[in-house]
Amino acid sequence: MRVSATEAKNRFVSLSALAKREPIFVEEAGHLDTVIMSAEQFLAMQACNDKANHAARKKQFEPSLVTARCARNSKTLPLAVFDEQIKMPIALCPIATIKGKRFHALAHFAAPLPAKSLKRPLANVVSQADALVSAIDTVISGI
Repeated sequence: MRVSATEAKNRFVSLSALAKREPIFVEEAGHLDTVIMSAEQFLAMQACNDKANHAARKKQFEPSLVTARCARNSKTLPLAVFDEQIKMPIALCPIATIKGKRFHALAHFAAPLPAKSLKRPLANVVSQADALVSAIDTVISGI
């Protein structure tokens, strides 16, 4: 149902009762301005959005693997997609650039895996080894 803002103001009680069955779209100057809906509908919609956002975030941060070849040793570092909105401790999770994309290297999840046990290395990050080794040192020493 669509109503004007004036009508919504004048008939708020009856529209609130109607909104328990279906959303009421309120127009201001001919444009959609507000929606009146039941609390139950709103909470259900919010729950769907929360689940969708959580699923998208989870998918975004599912670690992908990169093999960092430092000297003779190979370490496998899980990576999380870089997101400026999420605060990560840079000393522990330095930013690594791989194929033009930015990732956080999750040093606290590093594992000594032989490179041949991986299907294929994603990238060689020797040029960024100082930051990555420093992060692993932070994990081991706690400093």
